[in-house]
Amino acid sequence: MSEKPNPSNIESKQSPVEPLKVNNHSEDETAISTLNFLDSSRRLLTFNIGQDQYAIPLLSVKEVIGKSEFTTVPNTPPYYSGLINLRGQVVSIIDLSIMFETKSIDYGESSYIICEHNNNYIGLSVDSVNSVLPVNTTELCQDIPEEGKLHNRFLLGVYRQENNIIIIIDINKLCEYIKGIREAV
Repeated sequence: MSEKPNPSNIESKQSPVEPLKVNNHSEDETAISTLNFLDSSRRLLTFNIGQDQYAIPLLSVKEVIGKSEFTTVPNTPPYYSGLINLRGQVVSIIDLSIMFETKSIDYGESSYIICEHNNNYIGLSVDSVNSVLPVNTTELCQDIPEEGKLHNRFLLGVYRQENNIIIIIDINKLCEYIKGIREAV
């Protein structure tokens, strides 16, 4: 198994950001509403799935590991890759490129981001892990359509950093959903 980097040791990139105008809400209203889905550290772990950049609150990340063999589970959706045993803990592996219907890109550093919510562990299969990003809440927008595609219900909003858009995943909703799949099998 590969060396296990600790997310708190990943290089933090702080860049100036341009204000993102959000609907008709004032900047204060937007900042207050987005605080509800960010952890107290106000830092995000950013990663790539295909050409798109995503993020999750850093405090939900337990560790980042290199990809390893997994055990497939019959009668599960295509994005449910299988299970791994991580030091005695059973972890469901979710291929986000399949779930989010995007083409995976081999950056040569594919990883599993191990997350925990209410003692449920999931591993997010991602193409590359980028950095820990301190968040300026005035740069957040929660305008993600909830209807339509399955994965939209797991998206919290977007963060604008310079010319990049970073999509923020609601790891709590995703963990609960995957827990339901695991219990149904």
